[in-house]
Amino acid sequence: MSGQSQSGGPADPVTVHIRQLVAGGKGIGRLPDGRVVLVDGALPGEEVELGGLATGDRMATATASRIITRSPHRVTPPCPALAAGCGGCDLQHASAAGQLDMKVDLVTDALSHLGGLRTAEVVAGPVLPAWGYRTSLRAAVDDDGRGGLRAARSHRVVVPGHCGVAHPLVDEVLTAGRFPGAREVLIRVGAASGDRLVLVDPVGGRHADEVVAKATVPADVVVVGPGDGGTIREQVAGRWWQVSPHSFFQARPDGAACLAREVVAAVEGAGVPRSGRLLDAFGGVGLFAGVLRSSGWEGPMVLVERSASAVADARMNLADDDVAVVGTSFEDWETQACEVVVADPARAGLGADAAGIIASTGASAVVLVSCDAASLGRDAALLGSHGFVHQRSVVVDLFANTHHVEVVTAFVATP
Repeated sequence: MSGQSQSGGPADPVTVHIRQLVAGGKGIGRLPDGRVVLVDGALPGEEVELGGLATGDRMATATASRIITRSPHRVTPPCPALAAGCGGCDLQHASAAGQLDMKVDLVTDALSHLGGLRTAEVVAGPVLPAWGYRTSLRAAVDDDGRGGLRAARSHRVVVPGHCGVAHPLVDEVLTAGRFPGAREVLIRVGAASGDRLVLVDPVGGRHADEVVAKATVPADVVVVGPGDGGTIREQVAGRWWQVSPHSFFQARPDGAACLAREVVAAVEGAGVPRSGRLLDAFGGVGLFAGVLRSSGWEGPMVLVERSASAVADARMNLADDDVAVVGTSFEDWETQACEVVVADPARAGLGADAAGIIASTGASAVVLVSCDAASLGRDAALLGSHGFVHQRSVVVDLFANTHHVEVVTAFVATP
């Protein structure tokens, strides 16, 4: 499709119907010639006119230049930084309730097309606040030392002045802080404790100590370099958790609590004996192992995590929980027989090797925590090939106003 008619004049506008969102947050439709097109800024059910159409042999991309038929969930994006090009929140044009429904459909589609599960049960978790929620935020730093977010598909830094999704304790550091000589900063706070910490990533050639010394932040904020210590404390599920700057932890405590509740519910719903061994794979700082122990799991537990920082945090957080914390990559873990496996892999998902290791434990149930719909679909197919049957997926909207998803999925082994 060239953008011109055969007579050499401008081509007629191309319009498409948007069926649903797909992984990445784009709307999917079909061009008049039958090819699939992925459309930025379009919502399910809308008829849109395309702009910036770029076609390939099998797929095309475009933007929604005009909305012909509006979705009932379409709203005016409230954040002025979006108009300035900020790429941090790509789904602000949908209502909060609409976003959750769209993400349920997105996960359902991924399980169907990538996981081969045509009738998978996918349900929405609780609705979480859509604004002021992020207690962890990675920000780019501009030439003036100000923190901001990258523009969509660009390295340009947009300084928001105020970030609507940032927790107020984070937003103050983002807007008032100055970090000359830094390339990026990770701002992490404890909503319950009030702890605030900034990890600086220096521009190439700069020494971290120099960047730390020149940083300007509110008096209570601790600024550290890549090799330094420091922790924040957060409260989730009635327990305190230590989190170091290099350790992974969910970006909002209410979301972490929701995930933990769904993991506990999935384990309890599997009906397995609580006296068996439970494996927490990719266990991070120990959130799921600790909450499961508090919920009444009686048997031995082992947590496997490759990050040295997270392992140190987990050993502190689980000191009273009788959990064996193993610091190694999951692929190098010496397999043990387990009754239940809880796995929270990175965005790429389990992959074939980790799925095979899980199967080799002889587990009766697997609870998978996924942060990407496409990787969940692929992992569901892998686990299915090892005899695990999908039971239920719960979508938890940890990242409102973005296309990102978190999903807790229960699988049981075939008899």
